Amino acid sequence: MSKAFDKININCLINSCKRIGIPQEALNFIKFLHQDRKAKTITAYGLTDPISLYSGIEQEETFSPLLWKIYYDPILSYINNKHKSKFLKIKSNSPLDLIFSNKPQSITIPPLAFIDDTVWHCESKENLQEILQDVSELYQLNNIQVNPLKSDLLHISLILSNSKNSSLYTYQDYLIQSSHQQLNTSSKSVLYLRKKLINYQAL
Repeated sequence: MSKAFDKININCLINSCKRIGIPQEALNFIKFLHQDRKAKTITAYGLTDPISLYSGIEQEETFSPLLWKIYYDPILSYINNKHKSKFLKIKSNSPLDLIFSNKPQSITIPPLAFIDDTVWHCESKENLQEILQDVSELYQLNNIQVNPLKSDLLHISLILSNSKNSSLYTYQDYLIQSSHQQLNTSSKSVLYLRKKLINYQAL
C-alpha cells in the first residue's frame, strides 16, 4: 500500500469504530484529534506556509497502528466472508490425529495482514481475480491506494514445467504478471517442496 496512514478517511474510520462498539465519548475524542489540523513542509528554503489536513492519522502516534487495524478490518472481514470457499485449504495431521488415527481436518487460510502488507492465498487464478476485483472496489471506497508495480505474485504448482507462459491478473487498470521461472530441481529445497506437495495431494 502507498502511504496507508496518510490516506485514512476519518469519516470511514469513525464508522469502523462504531462497528466494534467503541463508546461515543471515544469517538468524539478521535474526531477531536483529527480535526482542524495543519502541517508545514520542510524544503531547502525553509518551511512552507501551513496547509490544512483533511485525511490521514499521525504516523508516530502509539495509537495509530490500532486505528489502522480497526479501519482495515471491515475489508478483510467482508472478503473473508464472501470468498471463504475460494481461499487455500490445507490438511495436516496433528499429534492427536496420529495418536487416535483421526482424519486430518481441512483448514482454510484467511486473508493475512500486517499493517500495510496483505497476503491472499487462493486455489486458482479465477478465484484470485474475483477477490482482487472486490478488493479494488473496497480500496477505492476507503481511499486506500496500492501500487501494483510493487505487488508480488507467487504461483506454486505441483506440475513442473519449462514453459515460458505467464498468467495475467488485472487490478484496477494494471496487469500483474506471474512468470514461471525455471528452478534448479536438483536442489534440496526444491526436492523437499516437491515431496511436501505430493504428500499434500495424496491427503
